[in-house]
Amino acid sequence: MGSAGALNQALKTCSRRMACRKSKLLSHLSAQCIGHHRKVVKPGMATLRVVLGTNVLLSGIAYPASTPGKIMAAWRHGSVEVLLSSIILDKLRRELPRLTSRHGLTPSEIDDLVDILSI
Repeated sequence: MGSAGALNQALKTCSRRMACRKSKLLSHLSAQCIGHHRKVVKPGMATLRVVLGTNVLLSGIAYPASTPGKIMAAWRHGSVEVLLSSIILDKLRRELPRLTSRHGLTPSEIDDLVDILSI
C-alpha cells in the first residue's frame, strides 16, 4: 500500500474511532443550522473529500446558518469527508478564542475540538 493509501486507511480508522466525540462537538457548533434536516448516506456511496480552509471552518462555527455552516453540517452527517492539515488546525486553535461570543466554547472545549479534528 502506498503512502497515500496508508494515509487514507489511517484517516478512515481514526474517523471511525472519533466519530462519536466529533459528532457531539460538531452538533453543538452547528445545531442552529441543522434543524431536522438529516441526509442519509447509503453504504457504498462515494463520499466527497474536501480540504476546508480556516476561514470556512471559522465561519461555519461562528455562523451556522451560512454556507460554511451548511458545509459543517454536511460533514457532521457524513455527506463529505474533510481533510485538515496541521497548519490549518494550528491557525484554528489561535483564531477560535476570538470568536467566543459567537460559538460559546470554553478554552478547554476549543482545545478538545482542535484535538479531535487533528485525529
